[in-house]
Amino acid sequence: MGTQDLTFAFAGDERVGAGVSGLLEEAGYPATDISNADVVFTYCINTSALEDLYYDTEGLLRGSREGAILVDLSPSTVSFACELDAVACVNGHAAIDAPLVVSDMVCEEAFVSRENLGIVAGCREDADYKTVKPLLDAIAHRVMWMGHAGAGQKAKVALTLQRCATLVGAVEAQVALANVGSDVNVMVEDVIDFMHDMNSISPAQEAFAQALLDEEYDASFTIEHLMGEATAALASLEDEEMILPQAEACYRLMELLALVGGIDLSPAGLKLVFADEETTNRYGLDWSRAEGAFESCDCGCEDGEDHECECGHDPHEEHECCGKHHH
Repeated sequence: MGTQDLTFAFAGDERVGAGVSGLLEEAGYPATDISNADVVFTYCINTSALEDLYYDTEGLLRGSREGAILVDLSPSTVSFACELDAVACVNGHAAIDAPLVVSDMVCEEAFVSRENLGIVAGCREDADYKTVKPLLDAIAHRVMWMGHAGAGQKAKVALTLQRCATLVGAVEAQVALANVGSDVNVMVEDVIDFMHDMNSISPAQEAFAQALLDEEYDASFTIEHLMGEATAALASLEDEEMILPQAEACYRLMELLALVGGIDLSPAGLKLVFADEETTNRYGLDWSRAEGAFESCDCGCEDGEDHECECGHDPHEEHECCGKHHH
C-alpha cells in the first residue's frame, strides 16, 4: 500500500481536528471512521481527556483496527508517551508521540496553515515513522524525528518552557514601557522595529508583540491551549522531582488569567493581568473570582508542603471544585 492510499481519522479537540483533517484531505488522504482508519490522529488539551480517549472501555486502543498507527499530536508528559507506546504495542498497534508546535499563536487560524505548524516526533519503530511521515509532512512544514518513544514529548517540554518564558518576557517588556519613566515617551513600535533590525526577534515573536500593542486577543490558539502545553511540561518536570521557578511563574500568570475568565483569549491576553480594571472589564474579566485563590490552603497542611487537593485533581489542572489553592 502506498502512503497516498492510507486512510486517517481524528479524535479529540474539534478546532485542532478541523485544521489537521483539512490539511490531510487537501493533500489527498481520505478520511474514514476510527474503526477502519490506517492512521488515527489525536489531540487533547489536557492529560485526563487524553487518557480517557485512549484507555476508556470505548477508547481508541479498543476502537481502532488492529495494526493501526496512533499518532498523538497533543502536549503530554514523557511518561505518558512511553506508557502509551508500550500499551499500544501489546494491543497490536503502533504509537507515535508527535506533539504539534504552533509558530504564530496569535494568528486567526493557528491550526489551519501548514506553514504555521511543526512536529517533533518519537517512535519505537523507524518503519512506523516512515509510514506516517508523508502525512505528518502534509500537516506541518517542519517535521523532525527526535528519537524513540517519548522523545517527541521530551523535545516539546524544552520548546514549551522556552516559548512561555519568551511570551511573558514580551508582555513584561511592554508593561514596563507603559509604566517606567512616565514623563519620557518611547514608542513600542520603535522598540519592536529595533529588535527586528537587530535580528533579535522572530516573525512569530514580532506578531505576538504587535498583538500585544494592538490589544488583539482573539485567536484559535487560546490560553487554554497554552496552559495545556505548560501543564504537560511542568508535569514532566515533576516526574523527575524538578522545579524550575521561571516555568512555575509563567504558569501562575496563565492560571490567574484563566481564573478570572480569560481562558478563551489568545496568549496575548496575558497583558490583561497587568491592566487596569476598566480595561479588563471590557474583556469580561472578573477579578472577584480570584479573591482568596492564592491564599494559604486551609486544609491543615504546613505552608509550602506539597500535597494533593482533597478533590483528587492534578495540582496543575484548571478546575473549579473545592475552591482551595493547590500547591
